[in-house]
Amino acid sequence: MRINDSFGHQRGDEVLKELAGRLQNTIGKNEGTMAGRISGAEFVVLVDQIHDAAGAMTYASLLQGVLGNPIEATDPHITVSTSFGIAMSDNGYSTPEAMLEDATVALNQVKLSGKSQLAVFGVHMRERARRRVELELDLRTAIEKEQFCLHYQPKVVLSSGELTGFEALVRWNHPERGMISPAEFIPCAEESGLIIEIGAWTLREALRQLMEWRNAGLISNLVSMAVNISTKQFEKKDILTIVQHCLSEIHFPPDSLTLEVTESALIGNISHAKDTLTALSDLGIHIDMDDFGTGYSSLSYLHTLPFHSLKIDQSFIRNLEISHESRTIAQSIIHLGHSLNMAVIAEGIETEAQRDLLASFGCLFGQGYFYARPQTNEEVIAVLQQALALPREGVRFPLKP
Repeated sequence: MRINDSFGHQRGDEVLKELAGRLQNTIGKNEGTMAGRISGAEFVVLVDQIHDAAGAMTYASLLQGVLGNPIEATDPHITVSTSFGIAMSDNGYSTPEAMLEDATVALNQVKLSGKSQLAVFGVHMRERARRRVELELDLRTAIEKEQFCLHYQPKVVLSSGELTGFEALVRWNHPERGMISPAEFIPCAEESGLIIEIGAWTLREALRQLMEWRNAGLISNLVSMAVNISTKQFEKKDILTIVQHCLSEIHFPPDSLTLEVTESALIGNISHAKDTLTALSDLGIHIDMDDFGTGYSSLSYLHTLPFHSLKIDQSFIRNLEISHESRTIAQSIIHLGHSLNMAVIAEGIETEAQRDLLASFGCLFGQGYFYARPQTNEEVIAVLQQALALPREGVRFPLKP
């Protein structure tokens, strides 16, 4: 439970007692219904007189509302999110343990989808659970045998295409399945905690690679490297120590590193987030808020955090040419960034028209397939060599003679 990490175990115990009391007060009114804590922050609720999945979902939604109200006895007030995995007795269970096992499978599926979700167990979930266990085992092997690699996507000045930096994106080259999409393995890595090791490796490798390009004379000292920091990494209290160690080990200048943090990493303990971000910023590191507009950002705290840039999520860029709503959102984010003295970076630019619209809105920086796809080290070197051979100053995208 993140509350333990943020506020300590005593506060976590207080929250659990409050939630248990709310459950008891709610279900105590229904004959044949009972609840109990089974481990950590997990509770089991047995409900009688519900005859179909729709009724179970409705009841679980009711409990979510009861448990989701702010806990006013704590200072600051704490709000918890709850997820439910549901198993129906009409599946013919022979033991309570089998029913609980299937409810747990459903809950684990929910956790992979996001917070505050509900799911009713289906037989197909067993196969998903089996595949996930196999994936986690393969991930552990991948870490041990260093099967990961990085691809790099350029960041540019929209008005000129001038290269300002790269974003490092981790890829997994599985020996049997080939390249596995991050959309498949990152959620598993997050859930299992393996993202901590993967993230640390990604940071070291990205910094090492940029220094190698600099030393080869392929890029100027003004070109930076951006690395994504996962929620699990950000929650770790030693994240500052890990970053400092990587910088020292590789002799990497802090002002050439950008860390990208999603809004979801901030939720739960703004005080911890502010302290961590401020400490990183004080080192000279740039901090970007990634996927801005898709999470839970609040203007009440955004202006207090030391972000240098906001990144407009590509979901808003994709429909920029045809959607008035997407254009309005993009313009609003750009205006907000200017108001807070933050740069704005647009992700997922795929067409010249999108670039021109964003530039007309006042967006200064961008990245996307219009300029270049994420590339391997060898591909980046070839592109940089080609760019330096062109009769113009500096590296500019897209590459044109």
